[in-house]
Amino acid sequence: MSNVAPADKLNDKLEFNPSERSLTVSSKYVEDPSRTMMAAEWHGTETIKVVQRPAPDITDPCDVIVRVTSMTVCGSDSHMYFNELPAPRGTGMQKGDIMGHESMGVIDRVGPGVKNLKVGQRVVVSAPIACGQCGYCAEEKYSLCDTTNPAKSTEYLYGHRTAGIFGYSHLTGGIAGGQAEYLRVPFADLNCLPVPDSLTDEQVLLLSDVICTGYHGTELAEVKPGAHVVVWGCGPVGLMAAYFSLMKGAATVISVDNNPKRLAKAASFGAIPVNYDECNLTEEIARRIPHGPTNCIDCVGYRFPKSTLSWLQMKLRLETDSIDVVNEMILCGRKGARLALIGDYFAKANMFNIGAFMEKAQSMAGGQLYCQKYWGFLLSLIESGEVDATFLFTHKFHISEIDQAYKIFCNAQDDCVKVIVKTDFGLSLEKQQGAQNPAKSFAGQGFGKLNEMPAKVASHNGKPVHLRNANGQPQVLDHAGPAGLVHSVYHQGSTNSNMGTAVTTNQLSQPGQVPSAGNVGTVSSAGNAGTSSSAATTRVA
Repeated sequence: MSNVAPADKLNDKLEFNPSERSLTVSSKYVEDPSRTMMAAEWHGTETIKVVQRPAPDITDPCDVIVRVTSMTVCGSDSHMYFNELPAPRGTGMQKGDIMGHESMGVIDRVGPGVKNLKVGQRVVVSAPIACGQCGYCAEEKYSLCDTTNPAKSTEYLYGHRTAGIFGYSHLTGGIAGGQAEYLRVPFADLNCLPVPDSLTDEQVLLLSDVICTGYHGTELAEVKPGAHVVVWGCGPVGLMAAYFSLMKGAATVISVDNNPKRLAKAASFGAIPVNYDECNLTEEIARRIPHGPTNCIDCVGYRFPKSTLSWLQMKLRLETDSIDVVNEMILCGRKGARLALIGDYFAKANMFNIGAFMEKAQSMAGGQLYCQKYWGFLLSLIESGEVDATFLFTHKFHISEIDQAYKIFCNAQDDCVKVIVKTDFGLSLEKQQGAQNPAKSFAGQGFGKLNEMPAKVASHNGKPVHLRNANGQPQVLDHAGPAGLVHSVYHQGSTNSNMGTAVTTNQLSQPGQVPSAGNVGTVSSAGNAGTSSSAATTRVA
């Protein structure tokens, strides 16, 4: 058993002098003295306070200020809520930090460097913040952006920095989050997705994270038609990973959890629910998929040990992350299986079953979502009616009650799966949206538990769904060198058009064609995911 230093002791080792990078975004909160707003602030373990504070102002030339209409609480927000983020001292949460990374609204102000957005547009805001200028952004690996996270502790822990994320601790930049009436968005042309007025907030809000993360999990896992998939966790992300696995043509999709409400959600769109409290999970999966699953997706993450030994080691701070779900995937997965981690992992774990992983010739990928890579494509599926994630919402709150939303959501009380939180401005627009599209709006319902939307059976006109470029061809990365990197151009027009689709300048292979030299490897198995970890226990989301 290895001896992992407690997270707060890592602070003592930060004399490490990382190579300085040229940061392209400021994390400093610049106040707008002309107006105040309500915001959800972190004030300690299980303590979220709604306060009046100055609204943010334009800080960098490429910023916009978004007047928020809707937001939600993510499963990964629960790490901060329970104060269980294993970050070096001073790089976790600090009192007064604004929470949240899933929000949308209307552009209120525009910086002088913004080219494709204008005041009055409705936009969804990406959870990870990308610059669009570094090599990782050029390859559409946006959550690996080199320049938007000023936290040196990330470079110490991981060897390199990852992207900044809204409202997600100082480990990812300490950038003010979107659970507020106003939000400053850096590099807005890339990090805002304009959405048509014909779609309600309920239909598009989750493009900020959950919808894209669920899809990203299927890309990391390389789910193909005929695959046999097992998804661990039936929180919102786990449900979307199962949903998209079916849409991609998987022959079998099993959803694993112990929460009956969430398992019923999975069953409603065609997944096979398995309650691990009611069976021997390894035997049950082997019974249903005799040779084991071809693809395994972890939507649970680090905070939920299933074995007594892992629980004890976490309590004694001998490890920070539980590896139990990953080991289950290794044992259950068939020889040659592909494993994906989109539940959050932050530091170190003991007892990794490296022998079985190696001898079974399995492979694995993990990380945060590439939101901007997927959301234009997924928006088009929402517009066509082929993707509908509104069934996830079970509760509705006003921003003034977001502390109660946290309590119910993070503890999975009252059969809660996902909350939607409205500002006063959002409620005024909700009435208009409800009048235009009453079937996809909660405008007629008050706060609290909702009459839920039914789940749409996960299918795509009988054809598997895979990421395509604007010409309907598979996206393929060009690895010819720096000059051959993919560059994404976001064509954005009026509020009522379908905007945000990524167009790549690289050569693209035809379906079934072997890529030519210098055009090797598909973009489908990125290496990242999981801003939003889904639950596998009764306490998480």
